[in-house]
Amino acid sequence: MPNFTIAVVAAALCIALAAAWRALLRNSPIDAANIQLPHPPQRLGVFAHNKRLQNAHKLGSGLIPNPEDLVFDSQGRLYTGCGDGWIKRISFLDNQLVVHVENWTYVGGRPLGLAFGSHGELLVCEPSQGLLNVTEGHVEILTEEADGLKFKFADGVDASREGAVYFTDASYKYGFHDHLFDILEYRPHGRLLKYEAATKTTSVLLKDLYFPNGVALSDKQDFLVFCETSLYAPLHSIINVFYKERSRSCT
Repeated sequence: MPNFTIAVVAAALCIALAAAWRALLRNSPIDAANIQLPHPPQRLGVFAHNKRLQNAHKLGSGLIPNPEDLVFDSQGRLYTGCGDGWIKRISFLDNQLVVHVENWTYVGGRPLGLAFGSHGELLVCEPSQGLLNVTEGHVEILTEEADGLKFKFADGVDASREGAVYFTDASYKYGFHDHLFDILEYRPHGRLLKYEAATKTTSVLLKDLYFPNGVALSDKQDFLVFCETSLYAPLHSIINVFYKERSRSCT
């Protein structure tokens, strides 16, 4: 009875698929929320297509694996955190197109955000270690938690002239190697933080943020800007979040 056999096979397949789906939901590491994607901007003005980077010259080819953030010191040397755990220092030679790359200081992990502090020290965000104070050959952990919650994804950082350090913990739930889970889950696990060197204290300025990333103080240092990556600010439109006296607004 071919029809009966087909029906049995179809029923068995449906049961197997339903069981597999239930198992997938049961074992999934994420608790995903509904995502409302913004419409991409029109390709006009600053979003218009251009060829400006086609004539860019690649520096230190093969010597700088997966560089992240970049900062210059007072002597014009460039520092960047790399995928091999090293902070690389790059010196520009006479013609500015030939560079000398050196392993400056090893911090381990995956160094991300960089900024120079008020005393010339290099501040580094390493996702699992936290906020680091790095001098040549020496690494000191400044802070690794806030409000009793350990950082899992210390990310962007900037420092004021007065010595305050502003940085983000992109996610307290997922670490660097699982960051796509945070994007897919689309829940606010991030925080904006402030470290005071004088008192060695860390405070939470804003919480419930969607994967907060790069941090930058204004020239006058009267506000700071950062991006919430899961709101697709870097991909579609510039959605800046300004912090001033614990206020938050999006433009």
